[in-house]
Amino acid sequence: MIRRLACVGLGLTLAVATLLLAPVASACPFCGAMQGQTLAKEVQQARFVVFGTLANPQIRLNPDGTEGGTTDLNIEAVVKEHEFLKDRSKLVLPRYIPVGPKDQAIYFLVFCDLFQDRIDPYRGLPMKDKDVVTYLKGALPLEEAPAPKRLKFYFDYLDHEDPELATDAYREFASSDYKDVLGMIEAGDRAKLRDKLVHWLRDPNTPAFRLGFYGMLLGHCGQKDDVAVFKELLADPERAQLTGLDGVLAGYVLLDHTAGWATLKGIVADEKREFQTRYSGLRALRFMWDYHPTLVPKSALLAALETLLGQKDIADLVIDDLRKWQEWSLSKKVLPLHAAPSHDVSIIKRAIVKYAIRCPNPEAQAFIAEQRRVQPDLVRQIEELLELEAPLPPVPPKADPNGD
Repeated sequence: MIRRLACVGLGLTLAVATLLLAPVASACPFCGAMQGQTLAKEVQQARFVVFGTLANPQIRLNPDGTEGGTTDLNIEAVVKEHEFLKDRSKLVLPRYIPVGPKDQAIYFLVFCDLFQDRIDPYRGLPMKDKDVVTYLKGALPLEEAPAPKRLKFYFDYLDHEDPELATDAYREFASSDYKDVLGMIEAGDRAKLRDKLVHWLRDPNTPAFRLGFYGMLLGHCGQKDDVAVFKELLADPERAQLTGLDGVLAGYVLLDHTAGWATLKGIVADEKREFQTRYSGLRALRFMWDYHPTLVPKSALLAALETLLGQKDIADLVIDDLRKWQEWSLSKKVLPLHAAPSHDVSIIKRAIVKYAIRCPNPEAQAFIAEQRRVQPDLVRQIEELLELEAPLPPVPPKADPNGD
């Protein structure tokens, strides 16, 4: 519990203002946040972009005594044109960049700006080969194309041997809407998508953080026989605990409602499992609640969430979800936890107060009235935080004892 609070609860507390103010978007589930912009977006922002090999590195002593230098870039391809490049086959970069033996070419993709007609190569990426030029020349014309068409192009690069390109293609999915990912599946060659996904999910070299995304995709385009893929992943003691379990569970339910749901329900109900495993189950439940509310009966989803309420290391996250969904049917299960010895943890108590402030049910209003009496400062603090999400409903006026 202490470790979980340190890793999750404290992190959530420190970032609370940012999270509350962040706009809600239908982002691609289970992709995970990817730092940085895509290469195509970076190319659009640069004055010009060139690709080539490095040569002739030189170190010089500047007048102020500091070391400076230059390195030649022999241009092999222009990714983004500019009149500055006219008739140039070489750029002199104002940086000293060591190069290897002449028979081992070092390829660089260089993003440039200009300042008073002087080149400013503000970003350079070492590349394995020339494939990045083909990649960008294919990607750039698609920037204004419908998103499903764009994603179809990037899907084919998800397993590229150059990790820079594979990561960039994945970043395109991470920044896309879920509906656009579904559009790619509907418009694409489902058999081809399925074959690749099955291969990636069974390949032990597939990055663990991608398993959830691939599992979710297979849930949408797989065949009944592919249930075996999900069972293999969940039975593998090394891979089943890795990041991505949430999307694997969601994909399993998408592909086989009965068996997948039974597995997911069993995971969230087993308090002996690691927190991270049960948290992955909660994320799969969130996916169904947010994106596929009819996939599993709502009563079954609520029963699974109620099971998690009884687990003190995850109860606060469930209570926050119920509040954000404005799901008040479990208020008589949530509110008593405030006095339960098993849940005597400040982060849970705060989550319950937040839930009760929003909940319109009579028992919640009575609970908050008592909390205002015994700890008015805490209630006021929480109300101020909730105001960042949305204005609080007006407090109903007190009844006039005289009946006026």
